[in-house]
Amino acid sequence: MQTVSTPNMTTTVVAGDPYGARHIVTSSDGCQLAYWVGGVPDGIPVVLLHGFSFDHTIWLRQWCDPVLQRQCRLIVPDLRGHGQSGRPAHASSYAQGRAWADDLAALIDACSIGRAVVVAWSYAGRMINDFIRHYGCSRLSGVNYVAAATLAVPAAIGPGHAWLADMCAHEASVASAAERALVHAALGPGASEEDLAAMLRVVRQTTPETRRWLRERVLDYDELLATLAVPALVTHGELDPIVLPCLTGRLASVLPDVEVSLYPHTGHAPFIDQPARFNHELAAFARRVWKDPSASVGETG
Repeated sequence: MQTVSTPNMTTTVVAGDPYGARHIVTSSDGCQLAYWVGGVPDGIPVVLLHGFSFDHTIWLRQWCDPVLQRQCRLIVPDLRGHGQSGRPAHASSYAQGRAWADDLAALIDACSIGRAVVVAWSYAGRMINDFIRHYGCSRLSGVNYVAAATLAVPAAIGPGHAWLADMCAHEASVASAAERALVHAALGPGASEEDLAAMLRVVRQTTPETRRWLRERVLDYDELLATLAVPALVTHGELDPIVLPCLTGRLASVLPDVEVSLYPHTGHAPFIDQPARFNHELAAFARRVWKDPSASVGETG
C-alpha cells in the first residue's frame, strides 16, 4: 500500500483492488470522504452514489463495463457514515441537507469536474436533491434517479421498507435479520454465498446508531423537483419491494424533462439485476445530456 498526500486530498493505492487508488477529500464540516476514479480522464463525468448502508463496491458491474470505461470518467464515493468515509459521531452531521450537498460539492471540486451526470440510488436521491437545493444545476448535466428517495408518496412505501427500520433496532438479532433481507434484495436471487457475505460485511460497517440518524430526515423535495433544470432518467424495477414502482408515475408528472425506464422481473437494484441494459441506458443518457463546461460560462443553473 502506498499513500500520497496533498493539502486537500490523500490518495492510497491498494494492490489487487479492482477500484484502484483510493482518494480522500475533506468536506465543509471536516468529514473525510473516500472516493475512487476510473474510466478515461477526458470522458463524461459520471458520479455514482450508493444507497443506505452500502458503499461504492455496489457499482462493480458499472465500474467494469467496457463501454462506460471508454466513454466516461467514473467516480464512486462512499457517503458519509458509510464504507471508508468518515463517521461523524453526532446526529446533526447527518440531519442537515447542507452537509450532504457540501459533500457532493467537495467531490466535484476535488475531481475538477465542470458538469457531471449523477446516478443516485435509493437513499442517495436525498443527497443529489440536497445538492440541487443548495448549489443549483450549473454543475450538473443530468440526474439518473434509480429507485431513489425523491417524493413523499405513502403509497410507494413497499413492505421491504420495514427492513430499513429494523436495521436500526437495538436488538442485534432483529437488525441482523433485516441486514440479510436487504442484501438479498439488492444482490438478487443469483448472488453467490461469497458475494452475499462480502456485501453483508459492507452493510454492517454502518452502525445502527448512524442508520437511525440517517432515517430521521424527511422527504421535502416536491417543489424542488418541479423546477429541475436538467434532464432526468428515472430507473425502477417493477418488483422493487422497498420503493414501489408507482413512484415513477408521480415523478413523471412532476419532473419537467424526464424519461422513465421500468425493468420487469427486477427488484430494488436494476444495475445489479440487469447490468447490460442499465449500463447501455446510462451510457446513452450520459451522451445525450452531457454539456461541455466551456459552453456554460455565465450560466447560473
